[in-house]
Amino acid sequence: MVSFNETLTQYLQKTGLGARLEAQPLFDAYRKAVGAGVADRAKAVRFRNGVLDVEVASSSLLHDLRHFQAERILAALRQDVPSTPITGIRFRLEAR
Repeated sequence: MVSFNETLTQYLQKTGLGARLEAQPLFDAYRKAVGAGVADRAKAVRFRNGVLDVEVASSSLLHDLRHFQAERILAALRQDVPSTPITGIRFRLEAR
């Protein structure tokens, strides 16, 4: 008989929810760093291999985040979630 923990672990891995739950403190710190208004238009969608992926709603906001805000946001994330080894942020235009 398979235990509940094993079944739950397999489900979380299969659906990707386990990775999402582990990354949630980083996603919360990102929202705090950029503010709710920006976070609604530039959503943190995945954290993998030390890189936070962010999908951005407009090209003008994408430009601003990449060229003017990225270092500040990265520093804030490292300070707010020091247990998570974040090496970078990848901003990309969201697919429509």
